[in-house]
Amino acid sequence: MKKHLAQSAVLITAALLLIGCGAESPEAPVETTPPAAVSDSVTQGVPEGWEDRIDNDKLGEQILTGWIDEGKTFAVVTWGSSTCVPVADSLEARSDTSLLLTFKASPNEVCTADMSPATHTFTLPSEVSKRPVELTVVLTETGQSDVSELS
Repeated sequence: MKKHLAQSAVLITAALLLIGCGAESPEAPVETTPPAAVSDSVTQGVPEGWEDRIDNDKLGEQILTGWIDEGKTFAVVTWGSSTCVPVADSLEARSDTSLLLTFKASPNEVCTADMSPATHTFTLPSEVSKRPVELTVVLTETGQSDVSELS
């Protein structure tokens, strides 16, 4: 009797594992709006036409910035785990030509060990009305800071 119970337990466990492994995994969303973020959207990869701006020697350190729709929307590309993308938690107009953007660590606890770009898009605050725009990006988790110009 004990032998039959043990065999049944093994078969049930194996069946559950097969069901879990055989289930179709949903495709990763191309674009998402993270909860409690100030970004309009987050997309894996870099914006079209930005590939030549990537410095492969500085992956993980490099922050890319630029206009998506000049004067309306801009993007910031961060690098890190594709499953633990930093979250933009503050976008502050410091003047009519200056922005401060801060990112906090991803709330995800389990992260993949890959190096992947993520593009965060933002609507330019109405208080920023002159060009060029000085954009300061701060990654609070690492203390990394970058100042760039949106012209």
